[in-house]
Amino acid sequence: MSRTLAQLCCDPDTPLHELPTSSDAQKRMQAHLLKLGSSSTPHPLRWQPKPFEFSDLDLTDPRNTTLNRRFRIRAEKLQIIQDACRMRLQGALSASQFQDTYLSPSLILAAVFGLCTHRARQAAGLEVDGTANVIIAINLRKQLGLSASYMGNSLVTIECPLDTKIVPAGTTIPGRLLSGLPLDDARSLCNFVLVALQELQSYNKNHAAGMLATLGALTDRSSVGLASSGLWFSDTHKMDFYQDFGPLGEVQDFAIPGNEFAGLCWMLATKSPGYDLQIALERAAMGELERDPLFQWVTDPGSSKSKL
Repeated sequence: MSRTLAQLCCDPDTPLHELPTSSDAQKRMQAHLLKLGSSSTPHPLRWQPKPFEFSDLDLTDPRNTTLNRRFRIRAEKLQIIQDACRMRLQGALSASQFQDTYLSPSLILAAVFGLCTHRARQAAGLEVDGTANVIIAINLRKQLGLSASYMGNSLVTIECPLDTKIVPAGTTIPGRLLSGLPLDDARSLCNFVLVALQELQSYNKNHAAGMLATLGALTDRSSVGLASSGLWFSDTHKMDFYQDFGPLGEVQDFAIPGNEFAGLCWMLATKSPGYDLQIALERAAMGELERDPLFQWVTDPGSSKSKL
């Protein structure tokens, strides 16, 4: 959508066939989805609808005010976590499973966000429960045979608990791979990544088509909904927002302004190489997050920006 708008801002007379998408192209993809759903075997939706849970914190207390801050991730630290998790996965998965496994920066950063944010909330006295979930939004365009220009909703979520114990507590990781990453944190991150990978791999082409079949057969969709209780992580890093909008100029920066909900994280689209996270947390928890040793280790010192 942004590329189409940018093209029309630069040249309002652009022929329809030269635009990144068109109404005809969108209609063809919608027809494809209808055909795919009607010709597929129904599969379960893999999620249980849950009512949205509003915070019961006193929002008039300054400690509970939502802050949005932006952090730059240190690429070399991200690589260390990826290498440590890859080594543990190689021992936990079969050779064929491991061969097809890709540890994306997005997956690793979702794990870092979940672990550090949960600890920060506990340290601030905002979470008394010992468990927490991270809800990750995933894009099913590829599994559904859609192009990146499809403008409809193709997102689902996976829900990953932070207290999983797949990697044994006594598991060691060579010090040369850790390079300052605490061993307990490395185990926790690997546990989370394993669970998330299992969830992600369940959304293959057949299952995505089967979910369409299930949705298409419903006469009442009022009970269909995604999980809403937990920490939320969304990856916008690959979205092509940095366009030239003609008389409006070129996009210089991207963020999510005005957010008032705590417990959210966006992996932002960036103009230069690297990764930025926008994290929304309660004021008291944000202070604890910025003092968390793992979070300090993985983020660029002085990269926090609070005017979002």
